[in-house]
Amino acid sequence: MRFNRLSIFLLGFALMLGIYFAERAFVYQRSAFTHGMLVCDDVLDLKFYEADMQLCYYVNGKEYKVAMREDTKLAYKELSVRYRPDKPEKGRIYSTARFWVIPMLWLLAPLMFWGAFIFTHFRENSGIEITIEK
Repeated sequence: MRFNRLSIFLLGFALMLGIYFAERAFVYQRSAFTHGMLVCDDVLDLKFYEADMQLCYYVNGKEYKVAMREDTKLAYKELSVRYRPDKPEKGRIYSTARFWVIPMLWLLAPLMFWGAFIFTHFRENSGIEITIEK
């Protein structure tokens, strides 16, 4: 069986994606969800793009507030909040883009290094040959 440099690159990329989705699924499965709301500290800050706000939510009847700097468009709207059951005071706003898409951008750096390694050290007609003997 012979692997050229493109197939080696794609195999490494698939491995990176697999590790990424496994880690995200691990975190997602161990998270709990509730609803919350961003409350602005100073109402005058709502005229700006971002403002210091408090994410307010309830877990088992106890109120939690987490300070964060967020887009003012999210102020006073119902939001999904993700938190770890053992640390409910560390809640974060949950959305598909924030949880799945934006962290995927961290794959760009290892992907660039992987691509540079593969396409620099393997010539176009070379590759890795694996022989399986019976």
